Amino acid sequence: MRKELLTDLTETEARKKLRGNLGKHIECPKCHKKKYVRKMKGKDKRYHCSKCRHKFSLKSLTGFKHSNLDFKQIYYLLHCFGNNKTHKDVIDWLGVSYPTSRLNYSKIRKGLEASLDKGKISGIFACDECFVGKKKTGNQALVMGAVDVLFADVRLEVIPDRDQDSVEGFIFSNIETDSKIISDGWSSYQGIEFMGYAHDTEIHEKGQLEKTVPIERVWGLFKTFLRRSYHHIHKEILPEYLVEFQFKFIHREYRNNPLYIAKILTNPVPNC
Repeated sequence: MRKELLTDLTETEARKKLRGNLGKHIECPKCHKKKYVRKMKGKDKRYHCSKCRHKFSLKSLTGFKHSNLDFKQIYYLLHCFGNNKTHKDVIDWLGVSYPTSRLNYSKIRKGLEASLDKGKISGIFACDECFVGKKKTGNQALVMGAVDVLFADVRLEVIPDRDQDSVEGFIFSNIETDSKIISDGWSSYQGIEFMGYAHDTEIHEKGQLEKTVPIERVWGLFKTFLRRSYHHIHKEILPEYLVEFQFKFIHREYRNNPLYIAKILTNPVPNC
C-alpha cells in the first residue's frame, strides 16, 4: 500500500484502530486482569486498574512507552515495518530522523522476539550455515539455520564457528531428537546420529542439491530481505535482523496489516 492511500488517516482514527485492535476489554500489563481496567476521566487518556492501581497508556501497551511519536506516526511505522520499507521511507512517511527510525525499528524487533517460540521443534529439517556480511570490512558473522521441509517454521542463530560443538549445540537446543536432519557433507554433522537424530546427507560437490533446497531458499530470502530493507548490516545487531526475518517467515498474516503486528506486540504469545 502506497503512502498516498493512507494520507486521509487522522490522529483520532489511528488511535481508534490501535485501541480496537486490543479487543473489547483491555488487560492490565501489571496484574493481567481485565475487568478492573477503566479509562480515566477528563483529559487524561490513560487507563487505570482498580485492582492494582496501575496507570498505563495505549502507547505502552503497543511497545511505545515514553515515545514522542503520535498514534498516526505509530500506525505508519508499523505499516513500514510490515512492508519491509527502508529507513529512508520511514523518514519520509513519519518526518523523523534516521536515528529515530533505527531506534523504533529496534523496539519493534525486541517486542516481536517474545512471540517466537523458543521450545524445541520436531519434524524433518534441512540445516546449513551461511556467512552474512563482508569479511574484508570485519562485518561478517556466521549464521546457522534449520527449516522444516514444509517451509512452515525456521530457526536462525548466530554461531561462533562451524566446529562440531557449535553445529551440534544449535541442533540440540532447537530440534527434538526424534527428528530427521538433512545436511550437506560437512564433517561437523557426522556425529548427530549418536545423539538420536535420523540423518540424511547430500554431497553438493557431486551435484546432490535436491533435499537441501529449503534451507538454500531461506538463505536467498534472508539476504534479499537484508539487501532491500537495510542495504547493509551491522553484525552487532544481526540477531535483531534474524528475529525480524523469523517473525515475518512464520507470521505471514502481517503483510499489509499494521494492526496484526500491533496485536503481537500487545500480546506476544509464542507461536506453537
